[in-house]
Amino acid sequence: MRPLPRLLVSASLFPAFFPAVAQSPAATPYRYIRVGNPTGAVIKPRAGYALMGGGKDLDEAFQWLCERAKGGDFLVLRATGTDAYNPYIQGLCKLNSVATLIVPTKEAA
Repeated sequence: MRPLPRLLVSASLFPAFFPAVAQSPAATPYRYIRVGNPTGAVIKPRAGYALMGGGKDLDEAFQWLCERAKGGDFLVLRATGTDAYNPYIQGLCKLNSVATLIVPTKEAA
């Protein structure tokens, strides 16, 4: 997979707390794309963050985050780009869901 700039990956229950963010791109200044189970997992993940950008993807970093997610929900935060990490992460580990939240501007944040 090619390197993608400005990427923050988090093992998180974010979608469970903010289900309303799954709106159409035209209705919001950000995009939220989720694959897997539409219902958030009820587990206790361990926090984990990987700050990446401008280099190669590291499967080891994603696998470490997957372990911390404990089969729960995995969130990729981005400033630019697409949801291309969703299937990539799904292929690396067994999770309830994988989602990407793209927040392109400070106003969208």
